[in-house]
Amino acid sequence: MKKSRLIIIGGGVLLLSACAIPSFDDSADTPTQVNSAQYSTHHYVALLAKQLFFTAKPIYMEKSVAVGTFLPTESMDGKNVPSTNELGQQIQESFVTLATQAGLNVVEFKTATAIKIQHNQDLMLSRQINEINANVQTDYYLTGTYSLQQKNIAINARLIEASSQKVIAAATEVFPSNAMWEQEKIMLKNNGLYRNAY
Repeated sequence: MKKSRLIIIGGGVLLLSACAIPSFDDSADTPTQVNSAQYSTHHYVALLAKQLFFTAKPIYMEKSVAVGTFLPTESMDGKNVPSTNELGQQIQESFVTLATQAGLNVVEFKTATAIKIQHNQDLMLSRQINEINANVQTDYYLTGTYSLQQKNIAINARLIEASSQKVIAAATEVFPSNAMWEQEKIMLKNNGLYRNAY
């Protein structure tokens, strides 16, 4: 007989078993107006995660998941990515948190092979290939793209089975761009977000 357990995450209840579909409680309040920034970026990513995990095919909880940086839709080849992809990295960090809280076996592939101690900080994560383990293997990829619109941002997430390259879950969420930056401090131009002077 398989053992199951209940986990409470941020007001949501999640039932896990050896082979389960992670899900979140649908009773959480959701915004009624997309153009209103009453909620943080993390809140909207949580809605996206709920949708993604709710529609997923069964996920083997003991298998590993790597969460990638979300890129602008026109930069999927890694070129022409904004010099500061703050939005894509925040979506990634939120998904690392939410997937871990959902009970998935998240692999932090950016973990440095050694701690780098500096005078004002200790670095345990890195994006330098020579500072991390390049042979990390994972069973699932959680990644996606985002599309900048005039007042909104559409995030597209997908969970991919690495061995077959099959998408086993996909979801899209639209949220206001001023959830991350105040509207009057940002400007959309040529599919890029530009900050005005503060």
